[in-house]
Order: sequence, then C-alpha cells, then structure tokens
Amino acid sequence: MEPVGPPSPLGTWQLAQVAGLALPVPINSIGAFLLEIDAGTLIISGDGTFTASLLLRNTVSGDLTTRDDAGTWIGQGSRIQLTYDMGCTNEVELDHSTLRIAEDCKHQVEFVYMR
Repeated sequence: MEPVGPPSPLGTWQLAQVAGLALPVPINSIGAFLLEIDAGTLIISGDGTFTASLLLRNTVSGDLTTRDDAGTWIGQGSRIQLTYDMGCTNEVELDHSTLRIAEDCKHQVEFVYMR
C-alpha cells in the first residue's frame, strides 16, 4: 500500500533501469571494449545535498570502476531538481517508490531508480 501524503525524495534509491533497459546496460563500446553500468545509487539528504554513484564494468578486463558525483537538490512533492556540482541540472519526477530522470543531463538517457 502506497503511503499517504506527498512523496519524499529523502533516502537511498537504487538504479533499476537506464534507457528503459534493466541493468547491466552497455554505455560505451569501441571494438572489443565494452563499458556497462552494473549498478547505481542515489542518496538524497535532508540538508539539500545528494550523492550519485555508478558502478561501471569493463567487460574485456573485468575491471570495476565507481563514478561518484554530488550536488544539491530543491523542490518538494512529486517534482524536484538535482543540480550536479559540475553545473548540469536534472528534472526529477517521483512517487513513493520510483524516481525518474527523463533525460539525465550527464548521459542524455532516462534513469529510473527504485527504493
């Protein structure tokens, strides 16, 4: 049963889909080299900040790399904005269990996170 009242963005969200595809999702390939997103986490804090982390895998070597970003957020209810420290801003729609970034400003594809 969905909670009553407006959704809260606060807490930890797990990346579930990128561009409509379940993880892992390939994001870059050159010849035999393939880089894919294996996992991701978005943590939205009550102090107006957020951290985002992607776990990337090089499928040729098997190497894992974590890409971390941070920034600030504003908004309330079902719409918020995430502004990365590097300057780009994502418009976010959320309900109690799903957070959707229609076009991630860093990757130009949809990101869907779940609680």
